Amino acid sequence: MMLKSLIKNHLLKVVILVPLLLLVVAFLLKSDFQSEAKEANKYYKTLPSKYVDVITDTSKNDPIFFCSIRKDKGLRELVIMKTFPTKFQEKVDFSIQLFPKDKKLAPKDKGFITQLLVNDATLYNYNGKTYGVFRTALPLINVDKIVIKEKGVNKKQKTWEKTIKQPFEIPTDIDLKTWIVNGNQSKQPTNPYSDVFTKVLESNDISTLPNTFSIVNDSLYKDKVDLNEYAKSKNLTIGIIKDPNGFWNHINSKDKELISDIQLIGDDQNEAKLLLSRFIDGEENLDGLFALDKLSKFLALEQLFSQRCSQDFHVKYNKDTNLLEPFYVEFKCLGSMSKYVSKPKIKDFGFLATYIEALREISELDLSEYIKTIRPEMDDYLIVHNSFYPQSIFDIDILEINQRIIRKSLNQNSLIKSELLSFKKDELVVTIENLSNYPIFIKELSHNTKKNITAIDGPKQLLGGSKDTLKIRLPRSFENLFVSKKKKIAEFILYKHINELFLGYSIIGMNDIAYTNIIPYQEKEVVAEDLFRKEVMLENDKNIKVDKQKNIISFSKKKVTIDYPLIIPSGYIFKPQPGTQIDVVRGGKMISYSPLMFLGNKKEDIKVFSSDKKGQGLIVFSDGTESQLTYVKFLDLTNPKHGNWNVTGAVTFYESPVEMNNVIIENNRCEDALNIVRTTFRMRYCRISNTQSDAFDGDFVKGNIVDCNFDNLGNDAIDVSGSDLKIIRVNIEKAGDKGLSAGEDSKMMVENVQISNSEIAIAGKDLSTVTIKNLKVTDTKLGFTAFQKKPEFGPSNITANEIVMNGVETKYLIESSSSLIVDGKKIETAQNVKDRMYGVEFGRSSAETRNSQ
Repeated sequence: MMLKSLIKNHLLKVVILVPLLLLVVAFLLKSDFQSEAKEANKYYKTLPSKYVDVITDTSKNDPIFFCSIRKDKGLRELVIMKTFPTKFQEKVDFSIQLFPKDKKLAPKDKGFITQLLVNDATLYNYNGKTYGVFRTALPLINVDKIVIKEKGVNKKQKTWEKTIKQPFEIPTDIDLKTWIVNGNQSKQPTNPYSDVFTKVLESNDISTLPNTFSIVNDSLYKDKVDLNEYAKSKNLTIGIIKDPNGFWNHINSKDKELISDIQLIGDDQNEAKLLLSRFIDGEENLDGLFALDKLSKFLALEQLFSQRCSQDFHVKYNKDTNLLEPFYVEFKCLGSMSKYVSKPKIKDFGFLATYIEALREISELDLSEYIKTIRPEMDDYLIVHNSFYPQSIFDIDILEINQRIIRKSLNQNSLIKSELLSFKKDELVVTIENLSNYPIFIKELSHNTKKNITAIDGPKQLLGGSKDTLKIRLPRSFENLFVSKKKKIAEFILYKHINELFLGYSIIGMNDIAYTNIIPYQEKEVVAEDLFRKEVMLENDKNIKVDKQKNIISFSKKKVTIDYPLIIPSGYIFKPQPGTQIDVVRGGKMISYSPLMFLGNKKEDIKVFSSDKKGQGLIVFSDGTESQLTYVKFLDLTNPKHGNWNVTGAVTFYESPVEMNNVIIENNRCEDALNIVRTTFRMRYCRISNTQSDAFDGDFVKGNIVDCNFDNLGNDAIDVSGSDLKIIRVNIEKAGDKGLSAGEDSKMMVENVQISNSEIAIAGKDLSTVTIKNLKVTDTKLGFTAFQKKPEFGPSNITANEIVMNGVETKYLIESSSSLIVDGKKIETAQNVKDRMYGVEFGRSSAETRNSQ
């Protein structure tokens, strides 16, 4: 009876407490998702006038989100807004479904076109309220309706949804004959930005190759105009430059190779070559070779419309002016978002002044009004383009972002860095480093940016990214600026007054003067012992035994303690006995210029560990000779470092091939457990676990990872760049970031792999190709992602077959330019994927991992 009563009382408590707990959780969730601030944040910008109509048009605002379609020249824009959004609501994603009237434009199996809106909201103030604004450009096609859906965190979450019927009317009476002129057919689809870019160039008196178009198999293509025939028909002389970087380098050096850099076609080739020869011989400056105003404007507009990519550069010889001018044929990167302003390739100061002025003019334009003036008929082109390519959209927002990047590059708070080298009564010596892409003039030494102490003779010119030393003669009146009220004398005291001295400078071509303070001189670190240049003296090391006949270095006993930098010279084999235990403590480390033969066995493994967890690891520079490791354990190690020098891995093989069997690496306390660089390798039956950050990091390697296990990892399990990898029968569990990550033009072949309880299973980046067969992903936040991370690379491609995913929150997040094909089916893409990675929404950064330790 007592047992029954006890059970009954406990059940009663559960019945009462569980609903109460659920109510508390529901209240907390509601407050997180729906709580609203009462006052606008005064630090947010004012809502742009173009978005005020959205509030007016939707006066009966939805308490969660409200939306409207904004129309402008060349633009149909969906705008979604939220009043006083929570932090969670600022990061909401939306799925947009467009149901076109022309059913051929949508996938047959769906009947609608899908766009994803994944950017965070931009916050603005208007009439005392804060609004979160999401926006995306839409194709210029007629649609029956648009369905906007909030993407929930899980299936049980109730989400917002809105349908807009007949959102806008697109003209359908455009005469295609004015656009379509069948010429030499190419397989290059049209670009939504090419028409307006061409018109902008022509408005600046820059010549272009005409565009014509053809329809082939219900697709619109840009015709390939024959450059030779066009030049002949127009009596032009055109120069084709296949290697623009080499051409500009030869321009800077006036190298004789300059003439061979350019392939000339047309009747005036000899005159153009003579002009180039006069420039090489020093008879002409750059402004006597090129029309600098047109060249500057062309390169500045290229920066606005695209992220510069590798492609031919063309010039036209103008026989009236006897100058070369830019001639536009095509850019493959039009409409791409820039990450930064590219450093000018041309070092001529006359050009740079003109180029910077062109950038400044572009940065101050009202782009929307400017484009309307230049190309009032741009809607016609975009309607034709989108009637074939509805997901290739002109978005002026991309140009405005590029414009802001240009503007920011011209208005950095501190473009130079200055450090004090020495001070005398009549002379100040400083180093100056130009941190910008642009040349600058150092113009003056100033007291607190208010009083000019002395002008700099010249003034001093400094190219972007360069460093120099500047001697400044001080006037006799210099010390009068520093009067001690207590001592009633004028005296410059270095440690006290150095912070009152500033250098005044300006970007070439701009009049505004900016200032930077002078950093007091600090002695650079002097490393008492240079590990890489000192003579190695192993004869005095009691821990080491050297067999000079067999060229073998080993330890003198099976248990050794290393609390110093142990350096193994080249020309030997480093071969400890099976069962050797190496305790690395108090900052000790091992650096080997000879290959390793660490050959343990099941009964007697070789162990490298740190009992005080202050021991550093091992780095091998074996000059191409293969190392072999069998039954070896590396435990509780961090990365080797000395003075300003360090590597990222607890165990590192640099240009040193290695074969590893039954190797265990555990509890490392650095960025990489194992780092292999510029070599070949083989790993089998290995395990890496309990890492602070990445488990395996390969840079420019080729190798196989077979029958290995990775578990409990701070960041990635396997992360490679510029590499060629085969990964077979590998198990990955609890990866804090990515299970498999291929970057920088890597090739990764994956077969029979299991990934579980991780953040991201597979990531392809930057021109990498990943091929997968038989993959199982379990209880993971994101299954697949592919995107471009670095501007100098391109999109990534993943092909996967026989895939099983269970408990995966988000299966796919593929950037629009990249691709993922699963079992023969292409997966839908999204935009701005990179912005959601590295701890923003998915994954983790290395810095975040380090900080969490």
